Amino acid sequence: MSAAIPLMLRPLLSMARVVLEGASLRIPNPTGPPRAHAPGRDSSRILIVGSGIALGAGVGSHDLALPGTLARALSARTGRGVDVELVAHRRLSMSRVADAVRAGHPERYDCIVVVSGGDESFELVPLDRWRRGLVELLAHIEGMVRPNVPVIITGVPSSDRLSALPPVLARSVDRHSAELDRISRDVCATSRNARYVALKSAGKRPTVPTSEREAFVRWASLIADELTVDQSVLPAVDAAWEIDERERQSSVDHLALAEAADDRQLQRIVTMARRAFMAEAALFTVLDRDYQHNVVRSGSHLTGHSRDESFCHYTILERGGMIVEDARTDERFRDNPLVTGDPHIRFYAGFPVDSP
Repeated sequence: MSAAIPLMLRPLLSMARVVLEGASLRIPNPTGPPRAHAPGRDSSRILIVGSGIALGAGVGSHDLALPGTLARALSARTGRGVDVELVAHRRLSMSRVADAVRAGHPERYDCIVVVSGGDESFELVPLDRWRRGLVELLAHIEGMVRPNVPVIITGVPSSDRLSALPPVLARSVDRHSAELDRISRDVCATSRNARYVALKSAGKRPTVPTSEREAFVRWASLIADELTVDQSVLPAVDAAWEIDERERQSSVDHLALAEAADDRQLQRIVTMARRAFMAEAALFTVLDRDYQHNVVRSGSHLTGHSRDESFCHYTILERGGMIVEDARTDERFRDNPLVTGDPHIRFYAGFPVDSP
């Protein structure tokens, strides 16, 4: 494309985008917290950052949009639970994505999904700027996440918005999207952790939301396929799990345990857990070197005990939730003083919590 042509077309595309964005506000858009969950043990945590399809236009909830469809697609493939958080803005260019990722606390997640390129394709952003911005973005993200955390860079999906444009503008946007995708694929191929996922067309936007849901299901399926192509990315539920005890203890050392004892939200959670399981007691505990602190309690007088007697010690080794139906028949606990004596534990259900 001649350098002069984008200069002539950009003002027209800018006006067209404003009109199209106004139209998108008149169709369903997600409300509620920008997150989704698929139930299961040993949950994977995914952060989606971006604009375009990340906004979820066409459906009324994030559960029906990309967060929910991706959570369910990953859970079906791995057998694990999935928690997805979303940081999305209508105008989120490549130059601003790094700040949005940082705002989402990326160190907490097992994968980062970046959805971008929609605005840039309409802006006919210079290709060298796109390449440079993507390289810098991946370098920034690698500095923010844990080692070997995969970063998904999605392609620009075929947009039904093109059908509303004059043919000459639609062709220009379509060609530019293809060039952006080519660069994204090339840059990801040279990155250690980045993976490119092409988002094929899911059809034009219909007048009923059901087909829009099908589009999100399709896009989520393509991303999930890439994330589960091998066990080194998002492993299945039975994959091995190891804890860095030094790092774990460092996190405990930074906790204000005395203050947590008066935390009303934790007390509410513990009380709800006790009622839900119809148990005699429920606890929020912290394992500190050789001692278990029962920080928040409901129905129990025990403030703590030796880590040698701890059920929770085994829970964190499992990573996911652990259930013991009858401690008297479990070889790990049948001789435990908390089973043979007061409080005579029988049933136990525990789930580990993480520090930031």
